[in-house]
Amino acid sequence: MKTSSVPSPASQSGVALIITLFFLVLVSIVVVGFIDTARVDRIAAGSHFERMRAQTFAAEGIETVMATLQRETCDPPYTSGLSTYIPRNWLSAPGLLVTTDPNASSATRLAKQVPLSSGAPSAAYLADSGIDLVMRPPDLNAELLVEQATPTHLLTEQEDATTHAAMKMKVRWVYVRKDGSYDLGSDGLPTEAPTLTNTANPIVGRFAYWTDDESTKINYNLAWTRDPTLNKNPPGHPTKVDLRALPLFTDSIANSLHGFITPDNYATVKRFFNSPFDARLQADTDMRTALDQNKFALTHYNSDPDTTYYGLPRMILTTQLSNAVVRDAAGNPVMDGGKPVTRPFLDILKNPSNSLSYIDPGVTTGASVDPPGNTGNVDATKLNTVVHNLIDNYLQRADWPMVDGAHSIQEKYYNRYSAAQQPERLAQLALNIIDYVRSAESRLNVVQPIRAKWIGGTYPNAVFTPDFIDSSIQGTEDTFKGLTRAPHITELGMWVSDTPETSGVNAGRYRSVVLTEVYLPPNYGLDTLDLAGTDGRAWSLYIGEVSATYTDNSTGVAVQKALYYGADGKAAVNENTVKVPKNPTSSPAFVWEAQTDANQAKMTPDSYRTLALEVYRAKSKKDMPTVTLRSAITLAGGPRIDVAPLAAPLSYTLAGTGAELSVNSYENADPRVNGLTKDWTLDSQSTFGQVNAARVKSLAAPMTNGDKPVLPPQDVDSTGKISTASMRMPYPAVKGDTTKSGRVFSSGELGLIHTGIEGSNSAPQPGVPWRSLHLQPTSQATTTVPDWAFMDLFTVPMDIPVAASGIFSPHSNSAGGRVNVNAKPAPFDLERTDPLAAVFNGALKSTLNSTTLTATEAKTIAQNIYNHTLASAGTLPAGKLYPANSSNLNYYESPGEIVEIAGVADKGEESEQLVREVANLITARGNVFAVYTVGQALKQTPNGKLVVTGEQRQEAMIERYMINKGTANLTDDSVGLRTVYFRNLLP
Repeated sequence: MKTSSVPSPASQSGVALIITLFFLVLVSIVVVGFIDTARVDRIAAGSHFERMRAQTFAAEGIETVMATLQRETCDPPYTSGLSTYIPRNWLSAPGLLVTTDPNASSATRLAKQVPLSSGAPSAAYLADSGIDLVMRPPDLNAELLVEQATPTHLLTEQEDATTHAAMKMKVRWVYVRKDGSYDLGSDGLPTEAPTLTNTANPIVGRFAYWTDDESTKINYNLAWTRDPTLNKNPPGHPTKVDLRALPLFTDSIANSLHGFITPDNYATVKRFFNSPFDARLQADTDMRTALDQNKFALTHYNSDPDTTYYGLPRMILTTQLSNAVVRDAAGNPVMDGGKPVTRPFLDILKNPSNSLSYIDPGVTTGASVDPPGNTGNVDATKLNTVVHNLIDNYLQRADWPMVDGAHSIQEKYYNRYSAAQQPERLAQLALNIIDYVRSAESRLNVVQPIRAKWIGGTYPNAVFTPDFIDSSIQGTEDTFKGLTRAPHITELGMWVSDTPETSGVNAGRYRSVVLTEVYLPPNYGLDTLDLAGTDGRAWSLYIGEVSATYTDNSTGVAVQKALYYGADGKAAVNENTVKVPKNPTSSPAFVWEAQTDANQAKMTPDSYRTLALEVYRAKSKKDMPTVTLRSAITLAGGPRIDVAPLAAPLSYTLAGTGAELSVNSYENADPRVNGLTKDWTLDSQSTFGQVNAARVKSLAAPMTNGDKPVLPPQDVDSTGKISTASMRMPYPAVKGDTTKSGRVFSSGELGLIHTGIEGSNSAPQPGVPWRSLHLQPTSQATTTVPDWAFMDLFTVPMDIPVAASGIFSPHSNSAGGRVNVNAKPAPFDLERTDPLAAVFNGALKSTLNSTTLTATEAKTIAQNIYNHTLASAGTLPAGKLYPANSSNLNYYESPGEIVEIAGVADKGEESEQLVREVANLITARGNVFAVYTVGQALKQTPNGKLVVTGEQRQEAMIERYMINKGTANLTDDSVGLRTVYFRNLLP
């Protein structure tokens, strides 16, 4: 049977069915796959969208902080009405700012707390007591998702004292509604229990945040150790913040950490750590453990603005243009029309070419060592400008934020003068500051003091005119004389023989010796002073009135003639100048003590020498019993180093018989206070060559003005007796020596500035010995400006290595590495005292010896500062709370305010040494802030519940900085904000 090759209709239908089914199955698979993929993509997209929403809400915390910083610290200051300028004053602390209130009675008074967090939860929410899980406040100190034996946390490893669990850092949620509004209560704080039934404007998300002040931490790119065998930097250098004060930080760890950065004191830099965690990447196990345990006390970057209460750059205590010039990130000077842009400084030196080379400020006139042949480096016109600036903008200010009412430094020290005279007398304080800085920066052993007078009317029209000439004895009524590193004249007297010479060219004349005692104080920067010659020049002695007026017995008429003669029989001249020391057989002038020991011509600290001028009188003591005494010492070719008295000579009645040094004499108590006749007292027995009786008496008990104590008070020691501890001067500058680098190292050195010198015999009171600016508790009324407040207007020059300029001084007026004394984190019950302890650890605590603070003592002082524990009353005054440190605020508005705290400067004048050690290492406001924020995307359900659909945590480091416009006046520059570090954190 033959089979047909044509398929039957039935088989064709079956194949078609199979193919159709195949395609249907395939399409179904594709459709199902597409739908499943779409579902997965939709879920992923939704998840991503919710995460992006959460990121947006988290970023809202950062933006809120930046807006607050912009408004309170960057925008132009408030104005009241149309013309009243209210300076911007603020301080910072972890979690908040304290600012001025434009509606307050005092324009500069710190009165308002501005939170930098979303706020503290209420008690119930803090305890999570009965609070729904989704409504509980977030803990910013989240446990990190790191596999290790001991759990670690984001911010701190501090433990709760009760539970021993890691401390929680809970803050309120800020709820955000659909229209972008926040749910806030009547108190302005975020609502903890928002309305969840508003369907028209539901809640769509929330965020919480807290801002840390990085200046309350230790900058581990700069901090090191105070071990003097390793760290040769001077006091006040940021490397003196001692890492060894931190728990687990051994010498080895501190040195190794520093060694990661630089092997040669920042001359070269291996690398800087660029995040708070970088150091752990190089650390061994012990160092990593120490870094982890101290994360709440460490940062890689911080700075403070180095500005005054009034938002203006502080004046740098320097005369050198190179120390004041503003530099860019590469260390190059910023120029404005060919002239360097500078911060305010003591610009008194001749420098027509604006050279950045060193100019020795210790030379006012005459021959100079550096540079040779110079006729003087101080510019008279510039000096007048600087003195006016110091008076107008510093000493005369009457808008101090911590003082009730309008009061000033001027009022404090010169209120006995007429209103017209007060600003003129401030020139003495200004001059003392200038001459102290000149002494620090000069390479000369003896620095020529500046003398000047107000000429041409009354202040402010009068010109402060210096007297740089090197002839005559120099000095008249109302002459101002600065204090420099130099000896002082402390005693004057005259001896006259009772019998005339019987032979020689002076036969018939009476041998006389005019005696001038000079004193080299201890701690005056001079280990020896050679009266045969110093700085390449010979010493000279000027004696005033070696001729005198007498009454001719035969006629009864007052006449003046040469009544004194030299050893050669020739008439001596008025204001005779003679070199010392010389042998009395060849010259009339000599060092008395060197007659038997030539080595006595060299003075050592705390020693006295008697310069003697031998002349012969034509008249006996009976015929001419009264003379005038006035002396001056100088170095050849220069102006007078000291003149005593400065204003007018002393009237001296010859008395006494016997040896030359047995005469009565005029003495002063404080070697620095010798300008007025009232500063000298007559004693029946001289003390030439030894400590003055007047000095001994003045140190036995506090002086009084009539029956009242001297106010402001004099310097006293820990027992309440008058102290000489403020009588200090810096060593001459030595090139290449960091400890004698020719710089003022600390604004605390202002505590050495004398405040009791007078220059007029018509002054309401004589000079006040042993009184300097007080950087210690004084318990004065809040209508009196505390001296520590004055310290905040000044800063010191930094020796900034070019390779490290970006970390030492990140911007034109900022300083890296300082630790903020406002260290208490608000609103948490946390402790951050270790950075403050690092500031004090190993610091010298007294001028009496070289003992330093132990780690335990440093920790105690840090705790006292942290807890605002005032110095106790006793022999010395108690510490005092000032307005910003009162119960409603509890913050320091000046680093100098720590002198009111127990253990800092409550042991008398000698304890101010500790203030000098740390003043340049602390601040009251920071420039760098770390914001920790968490954001959640939310959905509000119809039944009034919240569902968290996404969460994101973030950390951002924000820097406040000055935007330099390249102009010579930094006050024209504005302030901006930028982000210097950012990272997303795991939930």
